[in-house]
Amino acid sequence: MKIPEKISRYIPFDTYGWIATASIILCAVSGALLAVPYDVASPYLSLTKLVTANPAASLLRNIHYWSAQLFLILTIIHIFDHLWKGSEVNIKKKSAWFRLTLSIVFTVYVMLSGFILKADGDSLQAHRILSSLVSSLPWIGSVLQQTLIGSEGNFQVLYIQHAATATVILFVIIMEHARNLKVNLGTLLVTTGIITFLSFLFRAPINGLNDAVMKGPWYFVGLQETLHWVSNPLLITIGLIILLVLIYLIPWVKPVYSKIIKRFFVVMIILYALLTITGFFFRGPMWQWQWPWDANYKIQPLLNFEKISFSTADTAQLSIIQGHAEGCVSCHKGMSGFSDAHKPGYIGCFSCHGGDPLTLEKTKAHRTMFPVPGNLSNASETCGNVGCHPGIVNRVDVSLMASLSGIISVDNWVFGETDDLNLASHINDIGYTASGQHVRNLCAGCHLGNEKIKTGPAEWLERGGGCLACHLTYDEKALSTLVQMKRRQKSDTALPMFHPALDLNITNDKCKSCHSRSGRISMNYEGWHETELKPENAKGKDNYQVLPDKRVFVKMTDDIHHQKGRLCFVCC
Repeated sequence: MKIPEKISRYIPFDTYGWIATASIILCAVSGALLAVPYDVASPYLSLTKLVTANPAASLLRNIHYWSAQLFLILTIIHIFDHLWKGSEVNIKKKSAWFRLTLSIVFTVYVMLSGFILKADGDSLQAHRILSSLVSSLPWIGSVLQQTLIGSEGNFQVLYIQHAATATVILFVIIMEHARNLKVNLGTLLVTTGIITFLSFLFRAPINGLNDAVMKGPWYFVGLQETLHWVSNPLLITIGLIILLVLIYLIPWVKPVYSKIIKRFFVVMIILYALLTITGFFFRGPMWQWQWPWDANYKIQPLLNFEKISFSTADTAQLSIIQGHAEGCVSCHKGMSGFSDAHKPGYIGCFSCHGGDPLTLEKTKAHRTMFPVPGNLSNASETCGNVGCHPGIVNRVDVSLMASLSGIISVDNWVFGETDDLNLASHINDIGYTASGQHVRNLCAGCHLGNEKIKTGPAEWLERGGGCLACHLTYDEKALSTLVQMKRRQKSDTALPMFHPALDLNITNDKCKSCHSRSGRISMNYEGWHETELKPENAKGKDNYQVLPDKRVFVKMTDDIHHQKGRLCFVCC
């Protein structure tokens, strides 16, 4: 007997409905066990603790999530399989079909309420959308909203309805439809095996509270995209009710009308799929349109690959940062050197460096981190994330120090490539025309968009670095720590304990790498004027200085503002 034939004897084929039933049973059991570590008073904190430091509970959460996803997908397939075959006519009681129609509402409600109960940024947004849809109903909307969803920021009502009321009703309807819950043992075992395998490899989604891109679950994104075009939630709610009414009417209208309704649903499914694809792949931060080839294109990952590890870890010192657990600070605890606003105890490590804060394993934590945050290529996800300085980062990206707009526009005008001196330009957009090449050869080296790729203070000829060009300061302790780090071997597990400061201590030296050329404004401001002398001619003379690029400057009268103690950045 061939191996596939042997396997087929132990894995009997079953219907979509029974596999979906096996999935919901597994989902209910895992959900009941998850109720122990889950704290409805602090849902996000309890889940981040669970994911970071409790592998068994994290696996259980993954099982709960993936079994729910499988249940929803197979339920949808099961419904359309019946409608495609026309077997809905076998149901003779209108009340039974009404309850089956109502089960669609409870299925979506159970799925969506479970998504909301993780209480991250995506969930809070979905919570507000669901509340607005339900409360938009006239007369009964506010009552339903308080009964099914509860007030914003309070998950008690939603938790009770999700874990008890709606789930029980759903099971009652399933029992009426299937006659019993006696799932074939082979089906239950195979379903459990597949879901457990997925749960070992892929983590159930949990995101930050202030992520740049926040979207609901895959089955909800199409509705979010619809709300972008139809801003009145009442219209959406009425449309959803009409769809339910049409489903209910399918067995009771004439066959010709039944076919029309089914074809209408096929069209609606295709349209919703297109809206979902649009919302997921073409909507970025703040639901703004983005193309896949845009420089700052960003979507949420379809799957979060993270194998469950049961390796022992010290969880006693798990750090809590702004209401959530963060594994990064648990390892880097005690690091100093920060200004008050950037201390890890206040903002953690993840807010600046990214990575995965929900693990205590170094490799996983550092997998997607930014070793040098603050470059304009990552500033929107680091310095400019929603909880920090988004407005400032947006302004910096179009500032003259980042765009070189005036230089480029004048250059284009001089070369006869434009008639408009006021045309906004950006260094990232220059081409290889005569003016573009001229800018590349003479000016393009100095702009904030240049990537800082090395740790340590900026060297004389190192330009760019985005936010760090001005706001990163290395003092003697930070420099000493950097030297020690470079001397260490890979086998040395000691962690650096001093971090360069991130603050507003923007000295004039930060300006000189770029602004000692062209107009030499940063040098002239302090009274230094360039000469044609050679470095050897200035040796030993107090009123001369030799820059690292070997240019010689002589000291003369400094600017009156410098004499009064004004720093360059005050007027910039």
